[in-house]
Amino acid sequence: MTYLETASRPLIEAHQLARLRQGLVHMLPTNPFYQQKLAGTEHLSLKKGADLALLPFTAKQELVTDQEIHPLFGSNLTYRGGVIVVPRQPLQNGVRYVVAVTVNGVPYTWSFTVGTTGGSATYLSDRTPTSAEGLIRELYPN
Repeated sequence: MTYLETASRPLIEAHQLARLRQGLVHMLPTNPFYQQKLAGTEHLSLKKGADLALLPFTAKQELVTDQEIHPLFGSNLTYRGGVIVVPRQPLQNGVRYVVAVTVNGVPYTWSFTVGTTGGSATYLSDRTPTSAEGLIRELYPN
């Protein structure tokens, strides 16, 4: 059990806001879309959950327009140089796939199974990150 499971509502809210600020500090230097979107806002000065209403809302059409202006993927990318794996044939439900890539001379292998309700992934390296963000950080430390 973590301390947040039994924490008071104000403590949970403070934790959530701290994590949001931490995420923004991490994301904004490499994300032109949200750099522009949040310019001039007090996004790092959020004190309570109600302050979220001060931030601009992002509509799907904004993301679609951004992608049209900045093809292929738009400017809403936090991790530059990410790996995109495109299969040669359509993936099939229930089949386990193994992907292997080498980045800067370091091999990475993972597997996943396609299912009707989503897939499950297994990281098959002797250096296992604890999250997708950890994998990205491990692949691209800068």
